[in-house]
Amino acid sequence: MSMKASDYSCTGTDGGMSQKASDYSCVPLCSDCHTRGPLAYHRIGKRAFERSQGLCLAPLVARLQWDWRRKWRVKGQYRLALRTASQRSGKQ
Repeated sequence: MSMKASDYSCTGTDGGMSQKASDYSCVPLCSDCHTRGPLAYHRIGKRAFERSQGLCLAPLVARLQWDWRRKWRVKGQYRLALRTASQRSGKQ
């Protein structure tokens, strides 16, 4: 896979017939790997794509979700600390 601008490919199976899967199953892919290339994800399907690229998307999706939750948990704690500090300074 190349390091070009990313498309987001939904890899989940929770979308139903002709419906997009959840955004929580997305992985970044260049447009060639996503849709344009002969071995693109949407041309050959998930399993064949994983075999052709030598990867398994499920652990990658899990890691991206973990990173996202960790990032927003930390940001949420930071915002809470700022809000608490500003409330304390406003009361004095």
